[in-house]
Amino acid sequence: LSIITIPDGVSYIGNRVFEGCSSLTFIKIPNSVINIGGGVFCDCEALESVELSENITSLEEYFLDYFDDCAGFFEKCSSLRSIIIPDSIIKIGNKAFAECISLESIVIPNSVKEIGGGVFYGCKKLKTITLLDNITTFEHYIRCGGYCGFFEGCSSLVSITIPKSINDNDNNQPLLFFN
Repeated sequence: LSIITIPDGVSYIGNRVFEGCSSLTFIKIPNSVINIGGGVFCDCEALESVELSENITSLEEYFLDYFDDCAGFFEKCSSLRSIIIPDSIIKIGNKAFAECISLESIVIPNSVKEIGGGVFYGCKKLKTITLLDNITTFEHYIRCGGYCGFFEGCSSLVSITIPKSINDNDNNQPLLFFN
């Protein structure tokens, strides 16, 4: 199974539904889908392209427990090179793109207000990113042994624009962009 087109009329896709689908390369999610569960594409290593519904509001994670190996929305999608996030997205959850080792570019729309921790962790080919002033919250992501930096392991990153508008969700800890 390499290409999936979700039929129009489907409104919900559950948690981790496509997790580990190793041959999935493309999926189209129609605008009838208004809610997608967490970690839905986790570890889809061949996934290259996704057309997301323009009616979903978040890219959430789904943790089974503290030691969960793969939980971010697109975590470990090692063939994903770029993605366009719909303007309907308000929140990008923890580890959403963690270990997407081929991800080179990403467009974060003005609609995004909140970004979870470790969101770009291990994105080795990510070169530039602009985070717009609409983002008000960067969350921390705690992993075994400490916090996970937002851009930790992004060895190709040459440019980041960070908005002045951000608030630290945990005033007891500094924001860790690189760790």
